Amino acid sequence: MNRLLFTAAVLGILLAGCETCVTTKEPVKTSAESAAATVQPAEIEETAEDAAIREQKAAAEKIKDSLTKGEAVSVADNQPVVDAFGSPYAKYRMETGDIEIWFYDDFYLVFDKDAVSMKDYELTIPAVN
Repeated sequence: MNRLLFTAAVLGILLAGCETCVTTKEPVKTSAESAAATVQPAEIEETAEDAAIREQKAAAEKIKDSLTKGEAVSVADNQPVVDAFGSPYAKYRMETGDIEIWFYDDFYLVFDKDAVSMKDYELTIPAVN
């Protein structure tokens, strides 16, 4: 008798769909829930880190454009120059310490105090015949 009552209770719980029992039945969504699930935000909010990275890339591109046009650019930090052109294969600092030269494959950058300018090897070094 006890076994029959226990079996009936277990079957009743399983058929009733208790919250702690595992069922494959998906919960029914109301119309407001389904509408909220289909509405996507117009723009994903940008984090502060993403904004800083975007601004850093924009600053590097601006410096690169100015230098390739032959303009001297005032920089307080060398990091945007590294972001724009990459790391140089060699660096040379003058003995006086006020001029530093970064060497790349096709050009070199001259840091004079707080300004940087780009020089091309072909234009600054005469060809030897």
